[in-house]
Amino acid sequence: ALVGVSDDQGRYHSLGSTSQPPADLTASSLDLSTAAASGVYGASTNVSATLTGPGALAGKTIVFQVGTSFATATTNGSGVASASLRLLATPGPQQVTASFAGDVTHAGSGDAVAFTVNKAPTTLTATTALPVLSTPSSISATLQSGSLDVTGRTVYFVVKGTSASSTGFGLVKGVAVDGSGKASLGTTPELPPGTYSVRAYFSGEVPLNPWLPGTPLSIVLDDPIFTPSVSNTLTVERWPFTGFFSPVDNLPTRNTVAAGSTVPVRFGLGGNKGLQVIASGWPKWTKYTCESGIPEDLIEETSTAGSGLSYDAVTGLYKYNWRTDKSFKGSSYHFELKLIDVVRVVTGGGPG
Repeated sequence: ALVGVSDDQGRYHSLGSTSQPPADLTASSLDLSTAAASGVYGASTNVSATLTGPGALAGKTIVFQVGTSFATATTNGSGVASASLRLLATPGPQQVTASFAGDVTHAGSGDAVAFTVNKAPTTLTATTALPVLSTPSSISATLQSGSLDVTGRTVYFVVKGTSASSTGFGLVKGVAVDGSGKASLGTTPELPPGTYSVRAYFSGEVPLNPWLPGTPLSIVLDDPIFTPSVSNTLTVERWPFTGFFSPVDNLPTRNTVAAGSTVPVRFGLGGNKGLQVIASGWPKWTKYTCESGIPEDLIEETSTAGSGLSYDAVTGLYKYNWRTDKSFKGSSYHFELKLIDVVRVVTGGGPG
């Protein structure tokens, strides 16, 4: 429970007394005014108060308050004190108060006016380094109020299929905003190949299943400090991987080739997606022990070109030239390829 103590700052009565200030103190009056009747959370508002009464009233300390914010100012020769109050009270109806504690000749006085603290507006901006629904995804959203980053909140990413192959698929994922105001979509489940829209939501009405037919479900969230915001829409893809194609046969066939040869590894992604499609640090090849009874196929086509990736517009296929090493002779290797948009690692047989 709260306990209130009225001791008039110890000057006129104690805990056991309710006596009034000495009669020889002159009364004072304080008239408070604000520059505006409302303000935005986190901003500041200008306040002033005029102290009146008999005698000299310059240099008197006036205390202003709204919520947990305080400001002090001294009166000028006209008894006017002015200050700026930071608005950190919970948005909604509040009071701005001004108080004069009194002095050796003047009794204390105070005043209060109604004031409304409004929620701070927010903006939410979605970005991606690559237009690809990858895992982990490069998609993120930044939450700000003005030029300030908003932290400690949750942003919801809504991913919805928009192409024939992805219609009816999607996901909703809530992500905590970090200390820089950024929320990253991160790991996503594997969705069918196709085109998807991505939008981020902070507070307000958040759709829960917009990719399904019928009336979509949603939830309305409220933040006590900040207004809701919705990001721009990103269009991203999940690519349809096909392959590997001749001259490489897929597992379980073991492809054989002379050590030191360059093997053209062909695959498709549903069109030309640029040459930055392979995940960083890939492809890889690892040595393994051959098992007996596995079918073998001799790679008849090799390349004289150096290692690297290219795209053939005629066939619609990518080709990665894998230059094997002569030290591979008599050994078996797995060739492993990971693309920036897929969860799985696609594997094919290496040279024997």
